[in-house]
Amino acid sequence: MSSSSTGAALLAMFSMATRGRWQEILPNSLLFATSQIVSSLVYSEILAPGIPLMIGFVSIVPLSVIFYAVAVSIGERRKRNSAFTAWQASEQQVQSSRVQEIRALERTSIAREMHDVLAHRISMVALHSGALAYRDDMPPEQVHETAQLINDSARLALSELREVLGTLRADQISDESDAPQPTLAQLPLLWEEANTAVAPVSIVWHGLRPEDADVLQESTSRNAYRVIQEGLTNARKHAPGIPVQVSLSRIDPRFLRITLVNRLAGGRTVQDTVPLEGFGLIGMTERVRSSGGTITAGPSGDLFVVDVALPWVEREIGQEDSE
Repeated sequence: MSSSSTGAALLAMFSMATRGRWQEILPNSLLFATSQIVSSLVYSEILAPGIPLMIGFVSIVPLSVIFYAVAVSIGERRKRNSAFTAWQASEQQVQSSRVQEIRALERTSIAREMHDVLAHRISMVALHSGALAYRDDMPPEQVHETAQLINDSARLALSELREVLGTLRADQISDESDAPQPTLAQLPLLWEEANTAVAPVSIVWHGLRPEDADVLQESTSRNAYRVIQEGLTNARKHAPGIPVQVSLSRIDPRFLRITLVNRLAGGRTVQDTVPLEGFGLIGMTERVRSSGGTITAGPSGDLFVVDVALPWVEREIGQEDSE
């Protein structure tokens, strides 16, 4: 009821009004108005002599409306600023999570590419060096040819390793690499490299011509190449020296079917030279499933069969023309 406390009371009411909680504002405002009326009745002759009380009561109404409007608007602005700050923090967290997820996916993709490339090259080195170590009946010409194959495979492995590491070190990862990724167009080169006297490989096309694969989308063709490459690498690891048959067919027009078959090694492995970490089939399965395909792999009688079906996705006309 003290007139000297009006300033402090107004400040308290203003601070409360900025909170925007009407369940607090309405009863406290009623109490504050009542106290002001009582104060005016008690101190009117002292504080405002000669001024009718009605004029004071009428003038306080618009002032009170302006007072609360300003307080509430400030409170709403604070809420908006707080909500905007929280939204920014949430968006930054979501963006950070997306960046981490993209980085993890990209690193997984690069690791899979590194495994596909290096495992193939290193298995070639291990296979031919093992042949030089255990076959004493090889003529000098074949020894020279095998040594040259080892040298070429080692150089290619180093070159491709530098390319992959260069991608990892790059500040920006581009969709297009300086060196083109292998596709089914490079399958004859893979066959020439793998089809040796130590581990002969045959590639058969059923109901499908090699040139028919040229219309495939690049990602599909690349996945098909990697599946065959990894399948041959696994065969050399677990069944060294045993022929491998690769067949490509399109029995179902929706899919490109790839089958790799080799006899079981009967306990013969190259684990002394090539570590059998088991990542080959895991990486192959991830690659196939990520492209919407299916894969089955395992022994069937005395054979080991890898059966893969990749969706047959052809390049668009515009993409084909640009290439």
